[in-house]
Amino acid sequence: MDTPGPSVNGDVCGNSSLWAVSDRLHLWTLTTARSHAMLAHFLQHYASLGVRLASNAHVVVHEDFASAATLHAARRELSAAGVQDVSWQPSVNSSALEGLKLERLNDFVRTSLTSASLLIFADVDEFFNFPCDVLARLATSRRQAACSFMQDRLHADRRSLPRVQPGVPMARQFPLCARLRGMMRSPIPGNPMKISLLRGRPFGHVPRYYSAHSVVAGTRRMGGYPTGGGNNCVMMPRFAHYSMTHEAVELSQRKVEDRYANALVTYQRSVAIVQPCQQRARGATHEGAEAAVPEL
Repeated sequence: MDTPGPSVNGDVCGNSSLWAVSDRLHLWTLTTARSHAMLAHFLQHYASLGVRLASNAHVVVHEDFASAATLHAARRELSAAGVQDVSWQPSVNSSALEGLKLERLNDFVRTSLTSASLLIFADVDEFFNFPCDVLARLATSRRQAACSFMQDRLHADRRSLPRVQPGVPMARQFPLCARLRGMMRSPIPGNPMKISLLRGRPFGHVPRYYSAHSVVAGTRRMGGYPTGGGNNCVMMPRFAHYSMTHEAVELSQRKVEDRYANALVTYQRSVAIVQPCQQRARGATHEGAEAAVPEL
């Protein structure tokens, strides 16, 4: 089992980490209001890597047909973290949301970033980590992005789908690593790279995200699958992907029901991993339910 190391922070890396570029390091995400507990951990994680939440975190919250209490909880977490750039996306179903997310993201990249900027674009269940020499590696390689692969994380009993708890580090809540995607006999096919750090103007062009995994700048592509020499990426360690929480699986279920075509197979496979427990627990809550996950 390949367990990721601890998150890099300024105390470990000093001036060689992303803290050295905090003034021009930006974080962008779109999250559902229902994931407010995860959002708190997400913001804390990236603040520990050097993101200035008050000025350089940019959060779009999908209202996601949530209750007033849930919307209030999301506002509370954003306020507690000091995030000032918050916008709201009225409720739409999942099949429409991905296009809106990319439209909003590309508009932000075009209008708010410069050639000196660095961008972290991550979903709230994606906790990237960076070695201390990430900036030096980008500079010496002349590549324009850092990329990495997901490492799904599970609860300690391997079969529980608990809700995310406040105040307890995510790595402690979900300490195990699972081979859920892109490996031999894994239940979810494919494991494209995620662009974990992107220059604001790679190769002198305004970059455009064509998916959560792929960016084009001019005629050059970054991300996707690691062909053609890594697609202009410097490879980073695998990052923690908290995909097996109650909230994440609930979201996957809604995406299947909404027939989100761009990733329908992935979400169907993700939901299928936990389907036996959902059948057994029909009529009850998912708290303490068991998921049929592969042995590690």
